[in-house]
Amino acid sequence: MKNNYRIKHYATRLAMVTALYFSTAGNATAELRDSIEASDGKHYRVSCVSKVTPLPLNRIHSWVIHVDTLNGTPVENASISVHGGMPAHKHGLPTQPEVTEIGGGDYLLEGLKFNMSGLWHVWFDIREKEITDKVKFTVEL
Repeated sequence: MKNNYRIKHYATRLAMVTALYFSTAGNATAELRDSIEASDGKHYRVSCVSKVTPLPLNRIHSWVIHVDTLNGTPVENASISVHGGMPAHKHGLPTQPEVTEIGGGDYLLEGLKFNMSGLWHVWFDIREKEITDKVKFTVEL
């Protein structure tokens, strides 16, 4: 009886490890699909680069966001807020990422996490002086 318990216990652990492996191995090609976008109001050109490649599943990671005007001037002293989620599942991000300015139009996005495979949208609301605009990036994990 004790051996049956041990076999069942080890089989359960093996199944969990195998499931974890395949859930993370499946994102090996995940990357930002459209990494340069014009904002909705055409005020900004925004690019994103993940500090981790490929994009991780179930791990907090960071991106560097670069914001230019459409004529190529780096946008400094902007306030950027982050929103996102999975449209198919109708839920938001599992974390509350924050953005801080690095300089030269670059901003560091920290605290981003994708907790499941699928299609994700990440929106940035950008405020600089009197201009407010937004941009959306699509990520497939």
